[in-house]
Amino acid sequence: MAANQCAHRRYDAQGTRRTAAQTAAHFRYNARKSHAGVEPAQLDRCVQERALSDRGRAALAGAIFTVPVSTVLKFLPGWTNGAFPDYPFLDRMTITFFIIAILMIIISLAKPKPKDEPHTIDVDKSLFRVSTPFVIGSVIICGILAALYTVFW
Repeated sequence: MAANQCAHRRYDAQGTRRTAAQTAAHFRYNARKSHAGVEPAQLDRCVQERALSDRGRAALAGAIFTVPVSTVLKFLPGWTNGAFPDYPFLDRMTITFFIIAILMIIISLAKPKPKDEPHTIDVDKSLFRVSTPFVIGSVIICGILAALYTVFW
């Protein structure tokens, strides 16, 4: 493998394999070097601000609170001496999903997104258009599935 065609820059210019620490240092150096006029401390602050955006905080809260909410729902019937019903696992997961989804929506909407946010994705509606043969095939497949479920359920 040629030194200039190595995957993920795991080799240096002489073709010697780099360690993981050397590769990470290489990427950090090039990331800082590529932002001309920006101090490394400023760049680190920008990276940290992006990493925990409001939507990132909502995702992190959802990941953190999923297990505790499910655990509380599992043991709540015992704690309340049967006042709260004992739900099956999938029903408990549905309740957990909706509680976490509402929590994430509240966290995301707590601070509205600025109008001039540079990190937006422009979506072209033509990407979601499908051809007529695709629609016909989809309807046929859904019809076959409905017939199979009707017969074998």
